[in-house]
Amino acid sequence: MTQERNAGAWRLLSNPRIYEFFQMMTGIRSARRKYRDYIRAEPGLQILDIGCGPGSFASYLPRDIKYLGIDTNSAYIETARKKYAIPGFEFECASVSDITFHDRKYDRVLAIGVLHHLNDKEVDILMREARSCLDSKGFLFCVDPVYHEGQGILSKFVTSMDRGRFVRTEEEYKRLAKPYFSRIESHIDKNVTFLPCSGLIAKYYTDN
Repeated sequence: MTQERNAGAWRLLSNPRIYEFFQMMTGIRSARRKYRDYIRAEPGLQILDIGCGPGSFASYLPRDIKYLGIDTNSAYIETARKKYAIPGFEFECASVSDITFHDRKYDRVLAIGVLHHLNDKEVDILMREARSCLDSKGFLFCVDPVYHEGQGILSKFVTSMDRGRFVRTEEEYKRLAKPYFSRIESHIDKNVTFLPCSGLIAKYYTDN
């Protein structure tokens, strides 16, 4: 479902080991520690992780939760299953639209580094399905590269070279979420990785 740059060197990132090495070298792995504070994963919560990769965020979550990670890359999912053979942790090879096959409600839905890989129609599907499976007090948590006013030339260039082809402005991300979420909290982190690029950290709530 995602529309990525997969030619040439980008193709290597389909390999779980190379993907994780790239994440470590660019500082994305370190950034996940900050995201843990935003998510507030308490014992007993149900968490759905869309685009979980090879279990990239699972290691930052407590073990006494119910967790389902989904990704379209079967190699990622196989790696995650081997690495996180933990009671209550599940991984499935599935697309965003497959969320409808799960009848449980979630306290948190994560889509970290996902939206900028999706076109507007695909984001609409993700938002709709995330909203439908969220508990009334839950929220959707997203982090994506972002274009913004005052952004430096180098930052814009690095952002434009991202594997995802649909990097947006903060307002464009919000516009896509507003039909489904009544309250949005977001801010731009200009030091989201070691690279000179900015990230939009956003929480989309179902309440007012």
